[in-house]
Amino acid sequence: MDADKSHKNSLTERRFRFLLFVLRMTGVAVYMQKQPKAHAWYNVYVVASYYITYLSVFLDYLRIRSDFEESMKNVRIIFGMGLIAWTHLCLR
Repeated sequence: MDADKSHKNSLTERRFRFLLFVLRMTGVAVYMQKQPKAHAWYNVYVVASYYITYLSVFLDYLRIRSDFEESMKNVRIIFGMGLIAWTHLCLR
C-alpha cells in the first residue's frame, strides 16, 4: 500500500510540478515533509512584506481621499491586494 501512495505522490509531483512550485514559493507548504529553516524565514519575510505594503497602500488611500484620481488608483490596488490576501489566508 505504501508503494502505491508514493507512486501517486510522484505522479502528482510530475503532473503538477510547476503549480506546486508556485504554491511553495508563495508560502503554501504542499507535499513538503520537512520545511527548511531558510524556507520558513523566506515565508515570514514575504508575508510580512506583503501585509506591510497592503497596510501602507490603505493608509495612503486614507491620507489622499480629497484627490479623486489618486484615490481611485489606490482603491484599485487595495481591491487586488485584498483578493490576494483573501486567497493567501484561505490556503493557509
